[in-house]
Amino acid sequence: MRRNATGPAAMLLAAALLSACGPDGGTAPAPTRTLQVGATAYWGGDVIDLQSAYETRQPDGRPAVGVLVAATLAGPATLASVRPHYFLETHGQPLAELTGPAPWGENTATVSEGGLLEARDLGGAGQQLHLEDLSLVITAPGKVRAVLPLVPGAPGAEPLAPVPLHASADILATGRYRLALHAAELRGDCTLNVGGGNLPGRPVSALDAGRHTVTVQFDVPFGTTGDGLALRLTLPDGRTLAPTGPLNLMATGEGIPGSGNLAAWFDFDGPTAGRYTLTATDAGAAPAAITLE
Repeated sequence: MRRNATGPAAMLLAAALLSACGPDGGTAPAPTRTLQVGATAYWGGDVIDLQSAYETRQPDGRPAVGVLVAATLAGPATLASVRPHYFLETHGQPLAELTGPAPWGENTATVSEGGLLEARDLGGAGQQLHLEDLSLVITAPGKVRAVLPLVPGAPGAEPLAPVPLHASADILATGRYRLALHAAELRGDCTLNVGGGNLPGRPVSALDAGRHTVTVQFDVPFGTTGDGLALRLTLPDGRTLAPTGPLNLMATGEGIPGSGNLAAWFDFDGPTAGRYTLTATDAGAAPAAITLE
């Protein structure tokens, strides 16, 4: 379960970190300005909380900017594949990569607190930076970008938050299967890690740039394999997709006791608005369908 990472304890932690040490373990200059941000992005299966940001002046007069972030794995799986990189942008233009002990959600019960990241040498001595003009960008080569302005409410935010899809029915019954819908979402942050990715054995990977996925999860008796079960998703533009990879069975503490989540992922590019149709067919049986929107 995700813990709140933006409460008073986190703010005290931010103050202690900003006054005590920099990302390389040395003494950090006292911040000239600190903002409590409290914004959240989703990337590669992680929920990433941007807790606070600060600006400061280095001993040689050049400006530096730091952020405090924490991460929790969002699921619906146990381990994420790709580690993100953190950058600063100004008005959509790259400024610098942030360095330090970047947090990374390891499982659904853990928050990696104290991820203090900093970018130094941002311009010449005496140059003025404005936190209002900066955004935190979370990405990796060739992958989607999550964007959080350092000032809440500023334009340009792209948090990649999952969008729940509402189903026309809760049950898909076909042949041997009676699939109880657990959740359906349109996601812009992660998908099934087909082919191993850069960390084999971790089932979630960040989406490629320009891609989306629809994920559906069903509560099923644990041990269900989906043998002989064909799932198809028809997009609003009429294209019909098979799952991106094999149906994925995961143990869960939610839903029906003693059950697991049978999950399918459908990756695509193009428009996302409109009605989706999910069809399930057991081998030799009549199909069953529900709509998602």
